[in-house]
Amino acid sequence: IAPPYPPIRMVKFACGSDAVVVGTAESSVSHMTADLDFIYSEWKVRIRSVLQDNPKSPIFGGNEISVVRAGGLLTINGRSVIGKEWNFPQFQPGDEYLLYLKYIPETGFYKAIGGRSFNLSHGPVIDAPYMDRDWTTKVPIDELLRDTKVSISAAGTAAYCRKAVNQ
Repeated sequence: IAPPYPPIRMVKFACGSDAVVVGTAESSVSHMTADLDFIYSEWKVRIRSVLQDNPKSPIFGGNEISVVRAGGLLTINGRSVIGKEWNFPQFQPGDEYLLYLKYIPETGFYKAIGGRSFNLSHGPVIDAPYMDRDWTTKVPIDELLRDTKVSISAAGTAAYCRKAVNQ
């Protein structure tokens, strides 16, 4: 039985992430996937703070990283094609995000995942990862960031995830 704090879902996000950052989405380029099945976007994200670093490829605050995510906009044969991932709104240039990221060693990029990417630019976060709250409850940004940091610390212990044992 998990303790009530930190939120177990957030601890699991940290356990399954290679890095957790707060950064600003700057610009993007969209591409078709290799199998031409969907669209993805490559975003340049300016890092404001690193909450959980990736020992395989350290991230430095103030630097830019490349983040890929599902969805985007392409023009193909003069027609606009939009790819959207359900329940994962497109990043907006200039908006700040809390991102739980997976590292892609082949490219050096990071992957943002729906349900683990939170827009911090417009006040309290409505889709924060709390299991004990109604999905429409808005969580203040300072509370979300505090709980994220505590969850990352808990994820660094063997009691919560194997990551602590394998590092």
